[in-house]
Amino acid sequence: MNRLVLFPSQEVSKDTFEVTDSQEIVHLAETLRCAVGDTLRVAVVNRGLGEMKVVSLKKNRVILVLASSLRASGLRVYLRVLAALTRPLALRRMMEQGASMGVSSFLFFGARGSEKSYAHSKVLKKENYQKILAKGIGQSKNLFLLPSVSVKEELPKEGLEGGGKRLILCPEAKATLWDVVPLGQRITLGLGPDRGWHRDEKETLLAQGFIPLRIADHTLRTEVALTVALAQMDILGKGPTGALARESQINCERNHSQ
Repeated sequence: MNRLVLFPSQEVSKDTFEVTDSQEIVHLAETLRCAVGDTLRVAVVNRGLGEMKVVSLKKNRVILVLASSLRASGLRVYLRVLAALTRPLALRRMMEQGASMGVSSFLFFGARGSEKSYAHSKVLKKENYQKILAKGIGQSKNLFLLPSVSVKEELPKEGLEGGGKRLILCPEAKATLWDVVPLGQRITLGLGPDRGWHRDEKETLLAQGFIPLRIADHTLRTEVALTVALAQMDILGKGPTGALARESQINCERNHSQ
């Protein structure tokens, strides 16, 4: 954990926050060996980054006070992940890893190759996925915006055009990320199920301006493909946390709310 992630609901009074989750308290006390008076790096969800001082450390409650003003800045592009519903464990990994690498929103949909039960996974309940996303943010260097999550019964047949670059991962595609840079400040990345895209699904996305893209010579599981694609974007300096991204988190937050 690079940063302790706090939600605005944990603020008990102005600039004072509490931690009551037993696992987080154990991590702070035993793993990080925090003590009263220590200063921790924190990310307050959708508000900013800063430092907080530990003023009380008990078995069932930790109290922290803001030691510096929150900084609501950082470099990010807006990246939407359009992904087929997959196994609950894979969904968890995608959200955690995606959040740690700057994904702005997840839109999961029921693909032809998805099991219907995936849409009812507990991991897709708000109280569960928010914790997963927060864990991902905690592993990042300068992220504090919580990605949004939405679920559709099937692949949207319209409404995905929007601005920015639209990419669909296909093992048989010839183009790579190196062929489509610069990616720009708004990116939609489409990932199919482990069983692969159905022809109708690919045609639907191609009709909405998606560019077929290959990221490996091998067929990858959905969660692996997401991590590989994000890593390649960062290598190019054009990913959500890439060095050449030029859109601030403040602007990203504005887009995030739309």
